[in-house]
Amino acid sequence: MRKLIGKKGIAIAAIAVVIAIIGVVGVNASHSGGAVAGAVNTVLKPLKSLTSRITGMYESLYGYMYEYDKLLEENEALKKRNTDLEEGYLQYQDIVEENERLKELLEFKDHHQGYVFEQATVLSWSASNWSKMFTLNVGSGNSEVAVNDCVVTEAGALVCIVTSVDSSTCTVRSIVDTAFSASVDIGTGDSVTASGDFTLMRQGKLKAGSLAGDSGIASGDAVVTSGKGGVFPQGLLMGYVDGVYSDAGGLSMYAEVRPATELDDLLYVFVITDING
Repeated sequence: MRKLIGKKGIAIAAIAVVIAIIGVVGVNASHSGGAVAGAVNTVLKPLKSLTSRITGMYESLYGYMYEYDKLLEENEALKKRNTDLEEGYLQYQDIVEENERLKELLEFKDHHQGYVFEQATVLSWSASNWSKMFTLNVGSGNSEVAVNDCVVTEAGALVCIVTSVDSSTCTVRSIVDTAFSASVDIGTGDSVTASGDFTLMRQGKLKAGSLAGDSGIASGDAVVTSGKGGVFPQGLLMGYVDGVYSDAGGLSMYAEVRPATELDDLLYVFVITDING
């Protein structure tokens, strides 16, 4: 825009110089008097009008350029203000979400007195055909996290178990990992084993096998840890039955279990580092 106005300005200046020269000629001719002066004035009359129009146009262009620069400055100021407002809103949202997580955690703790928690952030996922692991930002140097600690959401849903710990991070195995296994209670209280399954892992689910044909287990039933085996405390919600099917031989049933939370969407979790009482 400035380049365009600059070129126009040069052209206008050149025309102005020409008109000034013509004006000088006109003045000199007017001093001569008589027919020559009249003829010159007749010729210069439209040029004077043109001069006036060009001057007006130049002033308009200058004014437009000034207003354009002013609008640019105002636009930049508005952009900065908008960016500041967006950052402030995001910070506010983070605070609101953090408060909601802590509120839910407090409600969970009210029903599980003695649980000690360590808040953690998911740093990265690691998935393959056989495993689904992720890394948390807590380790032996900055927390009390240890191998076999359970990891839950703020609502107390079991999502994984700690498998290794270093000074600043730890690695955890998700409940859909093929190496995961835990004793669980389903629906009526029957204890069975829930474990990761190669096929189901890719669907984000795990398998609870060897169900009795008359167990009465149905889709929607809650799946919780039984407390047997000494690793997982009793009563942690793992997920819900997504369907009940017959094994290949037709001798027993198994249930597909969908985790209580979307594992791929996890960002903040809580590690149960101790259970007092």
